[in-house]
Amino acid sequence: MHHGHRRRWFIFSDVVIETALMVKDIFKFLLRTLEGFLNSVSTLIHVLLQYPTYTCINKCSKNVEVKYRLLDEELSHTSLFMPQA
Repeated sequence: MHHGHRRRWFIFSDVVIETALMVKDIFKFLLRTLEGFLNSVSTLIHVLLQYPTYTCINKCSKNVEVKYRLLDEELSHTSLFMPQA
């Protein structure tokens, strides 16, 4: 039931949105999955941060240009975290 209240939006910097979008692209997350992942990471490292919701990321992503490149597109995600033998 809608009570006529709008959710209060936090103001996030472009860096927060860019970082969230980079994580989304690297791990191929959907926006809802990304939101849960960011909240889980902050819980695991015991840092109380307010992360943007998936709707906020979606709306802000239209105004933010993400600039990054992977080191090598042939690398799998596991090789990024495990040393090569």
